[in-house]
Amino acid sequence: METLYRTYKNWLLSLAYRLTGNWDLAADVLHDVFTRFLAEQAKGAPIRSPKNWLAKSVTNRALDYKRLSWYRLRGFLEDWERWRTVFRNEYEEQDALEYLLKKLTPRERVVLVLRDMEGYSVHEISEMLDISESTVRVLSKTGRDKFIKLRQNNL
Repeated sequence: METLYRTYKNWLLSLAYRLTGNWDLAADVLHDVFTRFLAEQAKGAPIRSPKNWLAKSVTNRALDYKRLSWYRLRGFLEDWERWRTVFRNEYEEQDALEYLLKKLTPRERVVLVLRDMEGYSVHEISEMLDISESTVRVLSKTGRDKFIKLRQNNL
């Protein structure tokens, strides 16, 4: 288990961060997923591909956290986003990309990150998120179009 953790920790933490936009939240997601992974293994549940299982679990858990935090902290986030645009440093490209990703819906963000940044296929994403391949294609197209439009408007 320790080898598995060391192998995928940084990648999964990065994935969780891109989906949540918050390092603390990403660390919580990672902790929850590995705790659940241990519980599944203790039950003797067969996991064919640990990497895919972990990626799917991180994706789903990050979406759960985003949904909960959105409703709970909606007013605070709106104020934060408004101020962040005023003080954003134009040389910090990573912050700009994260800012734009946050403007997408959670489902668009997940598909965009998994497909365009992590390189998963439409079929793999469809299995991870338990949605149809056509839905993945639509979310990918709308997410990419919105991202490009937001990027052009913020240049």
